Amino acid sequence: MNATKPGKRIHAARLAKGYGLRECARLTGMSPSALASLESGGSNLPSLEKAIKLAAVLDKTVGWIVDGEDNRGAVTKEQQELLDATTALSPHAVASLIAMIKALTGR
Repeated sequence: MNATKPGKRIHAARLAKGYGLRECARLTGMSPSALASLESGGSNLPSLEKAIKLAAVLDKTVGWIVDGEDNRGAVTKEQQELLDATTALSPHAVASLIAMIKALTGR
């Protein structure tokens, strides 16, 4: 686990990507104040949906957002794309998608 706090990592990654606070907040669907609070350590980690969007915007993984570990090798690009795409789906649509995958794989 990376000892750096999530907010500091997120702040550094945002700056490295060249995003201002407002632009990054807009891209992730967070308010600028919520993102600033997260970066300063004043708030806990965002919801999974926001963490997924934040990871995508910063070109990181959710694991990196949470604990600093970039475990991309554990997930293929296609798997990450599928995960990212599910954030726009309703819970019912996600459940239907899971059922279809199980039917296709026999699991």
